[in-house]
Amino acid sequence: MNAPPEGPSPPLPQPSPSTGTVAARGANHGFASLMFAVAAPLSLVGTLPMGVLFNVGAYYLAAPMYVYRFTPLIVLSVPTISGLVSVGLAIVSLTRTPATSPSRASAVAALCINAVVFTFGLIFTMPHLRHWFFD
Repeated sequence: MNAPPEGPSPPLPQPSPSTGTVAARGANHGFASLMFAVAAPLSLVGTLPMGVLFNVGAYYLAAPMYVYRFTPLIVLSVPTISGLVSVGLAIVSLTRTPATSPSRASAVAALCINAVVFTFGLIFTMPHLRHWFFD
């Protein structure tokens, strides 16, 4: 009679997820990506007044020039986080769902919205970027 081997037993093989399971996991990522993409420009409503107050307060208190460099960080902090989450979810949705899925359409729409918000963000911060790199 053979004795069982000593030590831990080998792991049992796990069944691989079917394509339907993977698609089901990525099905809602496109819609969530679209919601984060819409939330990014809407969050400017909350951060823009704080940035304006910071900028005006620094101007009237005769603050040094480096204070103005932080205004884009205040204004674009929440939209940037929301946009990055949206892009991540869109990539997951595009890679895990079939080509005919409505989740893919939502992910593409989210990427388009993020591109527009990113472009406006660059245009808005261009005067401040000049101070970051050239002063």
